[in-house]
Amino acid sequence: METKAQVWRRWQRGLFVIAGIYVTSVALAFGWLFYKGSVHRRWHDHVNALILELGPKRPAVVTPEQWAHCLQWTWNLHANYGWQSYFPGDQREPFVRDFERHLTEPVNLDTIDQIWDDYARHAPQSNRYMHFRPTTPEMLEQVSPDSVAWLKSAIERKEQESK
Repeated sequence: METKAQVWRRWQRGLFVIAGIYVTSVALAFGWLFYKGSVHRRWHDHVNALILELGPKRPAVVTPEQWAHCLQWTWNLHANYGWQSYFPGDQREPFVRDFERHLTEPVNLDTIDQIWDDYARHAPQSNRYMHFRPTTPEMLEQVSPDSVAWLKSAIERKEQESK
């Protein structure tokens, strides 16, 4: 027959094992969430950089203000709908491939439309934002001179971060 001390030690060991399993499970769950978040964050930052790569590729028929306006609204689309809750993980790489393909072709306002179309196709929840498409005549009338300042500062920040 076991003494009270032996029973207590057995229960204590069991509780320690259960607590260890629980703590390990919680740590693994948080580690997995952190990993998924960091992978998505790297993708998000990469797409931001791709948007800024369009900056120097302004078509001759588009004013600097209009081009900066288009890029700022594309940046806003990505800022609003590029998060994990909106952008499916399995659609990240196909979207980047499409975007990078657009960068290898001649760039014009149709390029912006194609990027927005790609966004809507890969992240269907972003369809609610499509009425802000910057290439429509209504939106091009709302061009702000502040867009050029925004674009310059965003490109400068990107260059400083890459050093």
